[in-house]
Amino acid sequence: SVNYRLVGDPRSGPGGAAYPRAEQDIADAVGWLVEHAGELGIDPGRVALLGHSAGAYLVAIVGTDPQFLDAAGVGLDGVACVAPLDGTYDVRAHVAAGGFQGDMYVAAIGDDPATQRAASPPDAVRPDAGTPAFHVVTRGPRVRVAQSEAFVGALADAGVEAGLTDAGRLGHAEVNAAVGQPGDEVVTPPLTAFLDGCL
Repeated sequence: SVNYRLVGDPRSGPGGAAYPRAEQDIADAVGWLVEHAGELGIDPGRVALLGHSAGAYLVAIVGTDPQFLDAAGVGLDGVACVAPLDGTYDVRAHVAAGGFQGDMYVAAIGDDPATQRAASPPDAVRPDAGTPAFHVVTRGPRVRVAQSEAFVGALADAGVEAGLTDAGRLGHAEVNAAVGQPGDEVVTPPLTAFLDGCL
């Protein structure tokens, strides 16, 4: 489990954690993990990124935009698969919608439309970029589910293996809590099957 600088946290230092700092923190953690794989007794060829909520967005952009993992000395091919759990991915749509969510995205990404586009995982997807396989878990209102569907569609259109689980009956925090829980039949089985397949 890794952490990253948080927007609005004075401990985040000069420039705070606004894009692309938190994103690079995640990639740097992957780079450190791969570099220290021998000491840790892990297989550096079997790295998966999983994130929930804001973490879902972060693993999605790190898993699609090569600049972050390239800067960490790993590259997109250094990650076997990515599973964002109940996140949202179209920054421009959130900013345009306004309100608390829009303000949150402006604080984290900025108000420049070009930066918002660059920071949106569906817009970062490119064919033949070495993008790892994805399994997206979604839930909630139709507009939220539609963002996940559009992201999975962009991945599939680029030739990337991509699947989607709709955990619609679960709440936001329940999606994360369900992972690995005995008796969970919504999130864990498809996620486990995905990880078994890519690792």
